[in-house]
Amino acid sequence: MFLILSALLLANWRGQIIGGLLLLSSVISAVWFAVLVFNPVTAGTLPLSAHMFEIFRNAAWMMFLYTVLSRQSTDFSRPALRGVLPLICGLPLMLLLLATYSVASGDGLISPLFGANLTYIGHITIALLGLLLIEKLYSSTNPGRRWALKFMCFGIGGLFIYDLFMYSDALLFKGIDIYLMDARGAVNALCVPLIALSVARNPDWQLDLFVSRHVIYHSTVAVAAGVYMMTMALAGYYVRSFGGEWGPALQTIFLFGAILILVILFFSTELRARLRVFLAKHFYRNKYDYREEWLGFARTLAENKDNSKIYETIIKAVAGVVKSPGGTLWLPDNEDCYVLSGNIGVHDAVNDDIPANKRFVRFMQDNTWIINLDEYRTDLSNFDDLEIPQWIISCNSIWLVVPLLNKGSLTGFIMLQRPHGNASFDWEDIDLLSTVSFQTAAYLDLLKTTEALSEARQFETFNRLSAFMVHDIKNIVAQLNFVTSNFPKYKENPEFLNDVMETITNASTKMNNLLGYLGKDQVIISSAPQKLDIAVLIQHVIGTRRISKPVPVLKNSDLNLFVRAEKDKLTSAIEHLIQNAQEAASEDGEVWISIDRQESLARIMIADDGHGMDEKFIKTRLFKPFDTTKGNAGMGIGVYESREIIRGLGGSIKVISDCGIGTVFTITIPCLQEETIPNNYAVAMNS
Repeated sequence: MFLILSALLLANWRGQIIGGLLLLSSVISAVWFAVLVFNPVTAGTLPLSAHMFEIFRNAAWMMFLYTVLSRQSTDFSRPALRGVLPLICGLPLMLLLLATYSVASGDGLISPLFGANLTYIGHITIALLGLLLIEKLYSSTNPGRRWALKFMCFGIGGLFIYDLFMYSDALLFKGIDIYLMDARGAVNALCVPLIALSVARNPDWQLDLFVSRHVIYHSTVAVAAGVYMMTMALAGYYVRSFGGEWGPALQTIFLFGAILILVILFFSTELRARLRVFLAKHFYRNKYDYREEWLGFARTLAENKDNSKIYETIIKAVAGVVKSPGGTLWLPDNEDCYVLSGNIGVHDAVNDDIPANKRFVRFMQDNTWIINLDEYRTDLSNFDDLEIPQWIISCNSIWLVVPLLNKGSLTGFIMLQRPHGNASFDWEDIDLLSTVSFQTAAYLDLLKTTEALSEARQFETFNRLSAFMVHDIKNIVAQLNFVTSNFPKYKENPEFLNDVMETITNASTKMNNLLGYLGKDQVIISSAPQKLDIAVLIQHVIGTRRISKPVPVLKNSDLNLFVRAEKDKLTSAIEHLIQNAQEAASEDGEVWISIDRQESLARIMIADDGHGMDEKFIKTRLFKPFDTTKGNAGMGIGVYESREIIRGLGGSIKVISDCGIGTVFTITIPCLQEETIPNNYAVAMNS
């Protein structure tokens, strides 16, 4: 135990002299016990080596106590006290050294005659002086500091008390009792945790020794369970011994009952809560391990995987900080009321809405107080402006009302149930809950913002889809208007009638696709990708666009150039670009299309001799959705949609344009290898 303590002290030592003396005392104690292992007490006499190391061990502890006393005591400034104490502590050490050298026998043992008695008297004297130092240290320490030193006084005092008892017995009976010596190690080991706990309570010694609350709690439970079982075993032994013929049966019944009671105690929530409170009060400077509490709070919020239970998760996270079993969460609605949004374990009638203009709500908004309902029920002097609804007061299970404020606004509030065990509530609970409440309010505001953003994105998606559909409908209507406006003039022309039928067929196909977009499951229907002959597809688009001037011209083509794509989408993309080229050029202008292969890419060039575009417009506005130069006649998504379709095929669109000269759109799409295309595919496409 002293070796472990030494390792912890060495790892946390920051060079302070008190910490160094404590480390020295612990190391010498560990070495002293190691010497006793190899040089035990023989025939009631103490080995010389063990005796010498014990002198060093006592000297180290006395020096440590003297140093602490010089730092802590309010009376130590008097010169007489500062000069006498070192002399008093040094006299027994000198006495022990003289006795050792004068009575040492040839075999390395202390002679059990007059010299041994003098040795025992010296040990008794140093034990008494050690206890005197401890008493002086404790009594002269400021009462506010005793909390940090009392366990050290208990631990080191235990060492000296046992030495006083053992050596008094040795002086009385002319030799050291072997059984008392055997128990000495265990007694010292029991004192080590007390010293370590006191070190953890004194960070000014620059020994930031951390004692885990979980270790203390579980160790206490294990020790308590062990003591309980040993006591029950001893009692069972006497039941068996004095029970006569029924002794074995009574022992079995007794032990079964003892184990059953132990199991019940293990699962007692109230007992565990009381034990944690007891340990926090008597072993730690602060009631909470704030690091663990904050990590637990954050972990509870992060582990939520069901968005439908997010409010219950928030209640659980806040309630867990003060070990509350549950509570309710109240959030504002659209009618200036706070409504019940989440509930864990509160079975009272809590369904009444609370208007935002109630004095209860205004009090939390203005004062940011955590309301202790137990205090409110017994003493109203601190709540002059507070008027709590009667149904809340009548709910005896509700303990605290925690306001959730963010940026000066009341985001909501949480009502917590009373925890099991001793429901104490002090400034530490208030500080911790206040910090958690601010974080919770920020979390709720972020959640609200996220929900609003998600809703806005859904509307944006719907509006974008609607815009694309309106764009396609506009194009269809424009084609049909062109047909109807020219029908009286060309109704006798067979070629015009053929174009009319083709235009109507194309419009019907597009309208059917739009109806598919608005199916009962609201799932956008798309055709499967297929092998397409680029030349055939563009000739089809040109045939559709012949109704507008200038008529596009396909200058050259590679009839063996194939790509894999959705026919309707690729047709729509190319048609948008050809239509824009026609609108940019004059009726007597020129629009031409060229097709060729560039390594593994199919390249389509769409050019016009229209008014063109400047470089700034191409970079900032050309591909920006819903930005158009056509006024009310355009939607501003044709070029954007075409680019997204081409990108979806793994291709790209590049633009070269000069104002007053014209524009060239260059489309590149990965094409299929010729050997992967059946020989009769082109014939089938042409037919």
